[in-house]
Amino acid sequence: MTQISKMQKRLNQKPEERQPLGKPNKMWDQLIETHAQILGGVDAIGSQVLQHVSWITEVPEHKKHISNEAALSILVNRVTQDILEHKTKLAAVYEKHRGKVGNAINEDEYMAVLSIHQDYLELQQVFEKNSQNTIKDLSDEIESIKAKIKKAFEEQKQLDSLVDNTGVINE
Repeated sequence: MTQISKMQKRLNQKPEERQPLGKPNKMWDQLIETHAQILGGVDAIGSQVLQHVSWITEVPEHKKHISNEAALSILVNRVTQDILEHKTKLAAVYEKHRGKVGNAINEDEYMAVLSIHQDYLELQQVFEKNSQNTIKDLSDEIESIKAKIKKAFEEQKQLDSLVDNTGVINE
């Protein structure tokens, strides 16, 4: 008679017959939190991009400082597309644990949680790697435009200080 290993016995059991994990662990809740944190970070990037680009493009005095509107548009579209793709992939990972809350109750669930958590980590690493340069290029472009706007504002302020309320130039 052959001896069956503990692992083989466990594999032969139905999932509902397997022993529960000992301590409360809230692992499903932690996955929900991980999803929310990653999604919040991605939404924050999108919000910041929208805020800065709107500030530049919606004010005519600001918009005239854009040296290459097509290049700015390409960068904004790339970042936007990266964000949308990332959010779609996040939703797909979330579907793996939708509706699960509380403790991982057995080893199978524990392993599923670890696998899904790894999916989130890998997804985030890919997003950061693929989007990092585009986001940096867009940030640099926005900062360059802001510097031009600030310089123009300071020059106008100096000109305004030379003219008094009567329109006479003060020297």
